Amino acid sequence: MKHYSPEQRRQYVDQWRASGLSAQVFAKQNGMAMSSLSKWSRDRKREAFMPVIVCNDASSSATGASPSPIAEIVIDGLSLRLFAGITSDNVVALIKAARESRT
Repeated sequence: MKHYSPEQRRQYVDQWRASGLSAQVFAKQNGMAMSSLSKWSRDRKREAFMPVIVCNDASSSATGASPSPIAEIVIDGLSLRLFAGITSDNVVALIKAARESRT
């Protein structure tokens, strides 16, 4: 079985969606299992855009007060601060992205 990187999976899903082909036809043309393409597509749909504020500890908002995180997750030295309103899907996507960025 061939291993596909996360970037390759995203590219195949994007190409498939743009192609107008059925998952079965696209998968066959590209030598992959349709079940893999379907799973990658579901995973891709779960990825969501979310606002990200990049700041250091000394920075503050325009009002002079910084919102307090409700949780902080540290993965291999990368600190993810989670704020009110974040969904569990967003947390999962952030953790996956953080792990992938480290590989």
